[in-house]
Amino acid sequence: MNELLYKYENYCHLNDGNSGSVYYNLLSKVIPFSEIKRLFPTKLNEKERERRKSYQYLYLWDCLFYNEGFVYNAEYLWKNENHKKALISKIRESIEEGLDDYLYSILFTICYHWPEIRDLIYSDDKYALNECETAGDYKNFIDKHPNTYKEFLLAAKYKYSILTKSVFSDVAEVLKLFPNSELIGVEDIKRRCVEINGLQVMYDDEVLQDKFLKEFLNSFIKSLAKVEDAGKGSCRYILDRYITKEDYMRIMYSKEYLNVSAVVGNKSESQISTFGEFTQLANRLMQLTGLKFAIPTIESLSISPKQPAILRKEYTENKKTFIFNVNEIGEWCFEVTRPIIFQSANKDYSSVANQTFGLCRFIVEL
Repeated sequence: MNELLYKYENYCHLNDGNSGSVYYNLLSKVIPFSEIKRLFPTKLNEKERERRKSYQYLYLWDCLFYNEGFVYNAEYLWKNENHKKALISKIRESIEEGLDDYLYSILFTICYHWPEIRDLIYSDDKYALNECETAGDYKNFIDKHPNTYKEFLLAAKYKYSILTKSVFSDVAEVLKLFPNSELIGVEDIKRRCVEINGLQVMYDDEVLQDKFLKEFLNSFIKSLAKVEDAGKGSCRYILDRYITKEDYMRIMYSKEYLNVSAVVGNKSESQISTFGEFTQLANRLMQLTGLKFAIPTIESLSISPKQPAILRKEYTENKKTFIFNVNEIGEWCFEVTRPIIFQSANKDYSSVANQTFGLCRFIVEL
């Protein structure tokens, strides 16, 4: 407690009129120097440097007093009303011009810890959200406020999905960050969710009305393997095998599956399809489950379980039969923003034609 009081005395002293490098020096005592460098990169123009001082001021407040049992009090934070208005104005300007990931994480943490500060910075956005009533209103809010506080954006997306009966794919993020949010309506989300393999799944009406499709999807989701990236402190789920012919037909043609299954052949064989076809399959899965299924990146594959064995060796098109071996066909993934074929022989094609065929596993992004 004595240490906190000492820090607070320093902070109060700064509020009496001193500024400049004093904030910098005090902040450097409570966060690593590497973070200081990220907060103030060497190549900053004077306008941006002044804006970042606003973040520095609030970041110092957060470092000193959050988790110390200190309650927000405007008299202890702001020097005066003009100081508050100027600082909030600078932060709003930086939001409008776009924040880098580090600055965004600082702002989110401060607003997450101190709702009173959040409501000052995002007061216009909060008012606009409260005024929404129709699906069009929420869609307009989403389009016009992409950089608003995350809870406000998620609330708008969820209300829009309810009104339009469309997919809501941010369940995991909501339950992780805002598990008690009345603004989003988390209790309603929890009632509609079921936990499978550690994932919160929100089936749509089509699945709930088709027990065979639901059983299949339950099994499919259970086949996802959890992969943790210790270096980034994050995790993802990845399919522990390639998409099979049965997977593809059951998901894409669930209502007609009994009619088309007769021509599928060996259902356990891996499906060989174009990138576009697998993208459609991922979107269909997202619609049915609310999970963010996607085609993996090369980075995702590099820390994933051992590459599955290729089950399919023969592919027929237009009455022509092609035989593939492990070195002649690979799996789809992303490199930055472009799709490529990644081969087990450590070869890849950086450019592929629209009708290139490959195998695919899916990841679930959390």
